[in-house]
Amino acid sequence: MAAGGGGAAAANPRATTAAEAPAKTLRGYQSRIANKCLHDNTIVVLPTGSGKTLLAAEVIKRLGPPALFLVPTCLLVDQQAEALGSWTGLSVAKYRGGAGLPPSTFKILVSTPQAFRTAQQNGIGHLQWSAFRVVIFDEVHHVLKDHPYRKLALSLRRSSLTPPPAAAAAAGPSSHPRVVGLTASYSYAVGDAKTKASLTRMCHELRITTTETATRQELEASGYHATGAAAEVLLGPRPDSAGTTDDAAPAGVVPEADRKPHEMGTTFFRREAKGTSTAFTRLLMACVRGMEEATAAAAAAAAEAAQAAAPSSQPRQTLLFASPMPPSGDLAPREWGAYTHKLALKAAGGGGGGGGGAKILETAAGRGIRGGGGFPGKSVTKRCTRCGIDANAGQPRRSSARPTLHLLLAELEHWYEAVKVLVVSWEEREDDAATILDMFGCTGSPSDRAASEAVWPGDVRQKISAFWEAVPGTFPRYEKLKNVLLDKYDHHGGDGSSSGGGGGGGKKGFRGIVFVVQRVTTHVLAHAIAADPRMAPRFSAACLYASSSPATASLSVTKAQAQASIEAFRSGSVNLLLATVVAEEGMDVPKANCVVRYDAMVHAVSMVQGRGRAREEDSSFVVLSERPDRTTADLEAVERQQQRLVRGFRPPAAGSAAAAAGDAALVVAQRARERGACEALLGAAAAQGGGGGGALSAINFFAQKTKAALEDGWSKGAGGQWVCTLSYESPLRELHATGTAPGKKAAKKLAAAKLLAGLREAVAA
Repeated sequence: MAAGGGGAAAANPRATTAAEAPAKTLRGYQSRIANKCLHDNTIVVLPTGSGKTLLAAEVIKRLGPPALFLVPTCLLVDQQAEALGSWTGLSVAKYRGGAGLPPSTFKILVSTPQAFRTAQQNGIGHLQWSAFRVVIFDEVHHVLKDHPYRKLALSLRRSSLTPPPAAAAAAGPSSHPRVVGLTASYSYAVGDAKTKASLTRMCHELRITTTETATRQELEASGYHATGAAAEVLLGPRPDSAGTTDDAAPAGVVPEADRKPHEMGTTFFRREAKGTSTAFTRLLMACVRGMEEATAAAAAAAAEAAQAAAPSSQPRQTLLFASPMPPSGDLAPREWGAYTHKLALKAAGGGGGGGGGAKILETAAGRGIRGGGGFPGKSVTKRCTRCGIDANAGQPRRSSARPTLHLLLAELEHWYEAVKVLVVSWEEREDDAATILDMFGCTGSPSDRAASEAVWPGDVRQKISAFWEAVPGTFPRYEKLKNVLLDKYDHHGGDGSSSGGGGGGGKKGFRGIVFVVQRVTTHVLAHAIAADPRMAPRFSAACLYASSSPATASLSVTKAQAQASIEAFRSGSVNLLLATVVAEEGMDVPKANCVVRYDAMVHAVSMVQGRGRAREEDSSFVVLSERPDRTTADLEAVERQQQRLVRGFRPPAAGSAAAAAGDAALVVAQRARERGACEALLGAAAAQGGGGGGALSAINFFAQKTKAALEDGWSKGAGGQWVCTLSYESPLRELHATGTAPGKKAAKKLAAAKLLAGLREAVAA
């Protein structure tokens, strides 16, 4: 999932008075662990819903302000701020992407990590580490991956190893704040040695001196009984070439042995060139390549006509189209749809000339909120007659000045998004690719759809027809999900009424969450559910994911919409959330009674957090897909292993021989990672020449493999040129390099090439 935005903030220092603070008492294990946190930097490992936030609030209350409470996503800021203010009675400020810095008068600051880090780098005095008595990392396991938490952890560790400035020491009661990390599952690793290494590294980087948890007996004795539902693993036979143990992968997808994440796009287009793609991919790419040729021709014709019509003294701005995909284009898959979307707006009049500008339309379906279950008869407004999806959602209106080009670009956007789905799924997710096209009306002209407004040439229309003739009427994954949801709907009481939904019997009614990996999949499933005659009357579905990034250029969920969906789920007007990882971690989603893992889980963190959303009695936890090397049974074993390890784990004391040995081991491991990354990437990147070439992707991969922090900074140089500063930071070294060019992308490529050269020299020394 994506972290909170950087730079700006929204502050709200509203205090809850002591009289307003609730008269609650801590459970036994909460009180015991809180006492430990007062004296030691502590990692707290407790199940979802067991009161970790309340425990941290008590630590803040007893240690005293100012306190910093870090949360991984923007959506958690309001929730945790309310909980902390309610328990402590202290004023709470909220900091995230928005406007303005938090005031210096707060007692507790709840912040996303990137916003806080940006403020620190800008020298905001009251946000330096020495200003706080206690720092809480909510969902602390993010420290272990490429996440803003890791950058803050390294910064906090450095600050604790050096004396603070005299002014800061005088202003604050303690130069080194108490550190508390909260999590339900602390490692992404599998295996005893790797799991222990993860915990050791997290303790080392945060200077943790103790780890605390509670036994099941202690939890139950204190009144916590939500242990989570047993997993129901519903899989089909494993395909020979697929990477997941489900029955949905088509024949001929990329073999598991060939799946190298940093070569995902290269592999896809190499297979296209060789003609070894799946049959579905070949048909879809034939459509897209034909559309690209037609769009480029239409753009050239429009440009020629515009130039001919304009007075010689006033040349018109023209629009030219070129494929963003290889072999001629070099944009990343996530940029293809956005690139075409912008061109469509420009062609419709938003880029100057020909109309008063295009407006991106917001509709319920286009924003992932269910549109109402169908519209009778054939639509003349391009709405799907089965589910109400507006095929023009997010698209530019017609322009009399340019009647065709913007329509071609608008439709091509969705075809690019379909291709992206195939690229990132190793050509497995044909169902999602086809449904994206279906939900936006890119289907030619079947009997139950309005004809496409984009007028493609005859040869392209033939390719589109051939593609849709080969698309099956149903998909195995959708059918499997449908059967599970209908079964669980009845099992959990339908709509909760005594006679509704085939259930009742005193049950509260179905309340489910379907977890997926990709944002766009939430919209795809919302469409499939709303378009199905059996599911549509039973399920009111809403999409939920981090609002910091859209699913596509035409599909997004705003922060307000996400919060509205959660409230609707709480009230029952929405009974099914289609969610990414944002609903796994700490989000105050009302207790569900059915959790479905639609995509394969890759680590125990995801399993524990997701399963923890279903804490009601007689809840269901259903797994529909697994990785062969990370089965549900494997991840459950990892969970038990983590519990055993954390109960007996004692981080080495600072300054001890064991701590020194641990530091040395981490240095050795980091040196090995950096040497391995150099061997894999630096030689090839250096051969690209002075322009950087593939250096940018290489440095990103290098930082990922070495678990280092990589950041970019921007400024304007002489002549208005862009200056990019790339910084690499690991436990071994900190390097910086700059690149200067007229464009930002070129400047970043130059900086990447220089940084790679510097790293190669440093690692070889």
